[in-house]
Amino acid sequence: MAATEMALPTYIDGTEQRFGIDIYERMMRDPVIGPTVDVRIDGALDPGIRPLPAIPPRPDMTAAEAKDQQKAVEVCQFVCHAVSYLEVSLEEFAREMMLAISFGAQVAEKVAMVPATGPLAGEMVLGSVRVKPRKTLVPVVTASMSVLGYLKADYYSGSTAAVDMKRVIPREKFAVLTYGRRCGDPRGMSVLERAYNTWWIKTKLWPEFFKYMMRFGTPSLWATAPEEAMSEVPDIDETGAPMMRNGMVVKASPVKVLRKALELFFQNGSILAMEGGSKIGTIESSGDGRAYQAGIDILDREMVRAIRGETRTTMESRYGSKADSGTAQDLSDVTERRDQRWVSEMIRRDIFFPLVLWKFGEDAARRYTPRVQISRVAKTDFAKAAAGVAQLYGVGYLDDGQLPGVDEMLDLPERDMKAREARRIAEIEAQRVEASNNQRAYQPLSG
Repeated sequence: MAATEMALPTYIDGTEQRFGIDIYERMMRDPVIGPTVDVRIDGALDPGIRPLPAIPPRPDMTAAEAKDQQKAVEVCQFVCHAVSYLEVSLEEFAREMMLAISFGAQVAEKVAMVPATGPLAGEMVLGSVRVKPRKTLVPVVTASMSVLGYLKADYYSGSTAAVDMKRVIPREKFAVLTYGRRCGDPRGMSVLERAYNTWWIKTKLWPEFFKYMMRFGTPSLWATAPEEAMSEVPDIDETGAPMMRNGMVVKASPVKVLRKALELFFQNGSILAMEGGSKIGTIESSGDGRAYQAGIDILDREMVRAIRGETRTTMESRYGSKADSGTAQDLSDVTERRDQRWVSEMIRRDIFFPLVLWKFGEDAARRYTPRVQISRVAKTDFAKAAAGVAQLYGVGYLDDGQLPGVDEMLDLPERDMKAREARRIAEIEAQRVEASNNQRAYQPLSG
């Protein structure tokens, strides 16, 4: 009977299989690729990570619904306290995990602890979530690509043969973020795979550009010896002094000595004295290396496009229109929102859910595990979005039950819906009393 569990190789695609699993790490050292990935990560996480109650408040809640929502608030407050025990912030943890964009997947080991002090003393919480080096673990899956856990690379034979399940660390011990999962493969895919060919060409182009700059970056020198020069003149050494051998002055042709003198002057910038009648000139390069510069610029843009889908938000635009700028911003916003949903799901599943599970049980974890808020309206669109919300509210399209969602969309502080409802009722009552008083004041006297 065929084994149903197998360990997958450490490489994630043909590029890593051919050039080594550190190929994408080498690509990340590129001064364009590395910062572009960083900008994409920072753009997704810039709003910060905030837990929100699983059940948002509504002004029209029944007593049972309000009780349920209050339980969600309690669980959310517990999670906020629990994550404060992590050795790094959620933002820093998420930033390292999002390098899955480059490496296909990131796996972090969760370590629990029981604090002796603080608001959660005696409760089980997460003490650390540390990202493991890619070479140390391999995923173990079923035939249908369901992840069972991870195997230390020391026990991996290098094939997809059956593994000893006693050595497999269960999946729930890890937080896992996979980018671009294909056919259920937990190793994911690297966005840098699309940029590899361009990066490779660039690595071959830079040495040629360096040779060009060394050869033509400064003018070359030429010289002619005087026509009446002797057939032989005293030769010079590397310091410019006459060369001696066995107490005798070494002689050489005037052209050879003149060439050595020019080389010494060119390298050391020293004072050069020439025999009368000698001529010296320079040969200027007719080109400025613009072809190399243009080629490198094209390659840089292609690599940025492979990572972000557009180049305008990270590289200067040439001959771009306002419409072009708006399209690039739209594409950037779409990418950021997708990355935010991707990271939010991982944090809720692998960080918040186990915390609630340990404290409140499985049923409560499935119902009350807090949502993760990262998304917000881009700063460039805030004025437009706020004006649109004001217009909709002015015509009565938005009701109070939709306001928490509007606040979340605009990244505004969460409002107190109970206090708002109390103020609304008070205003209605004040208007009723004022109308009643006015009615009595203008009531005609009976005859």
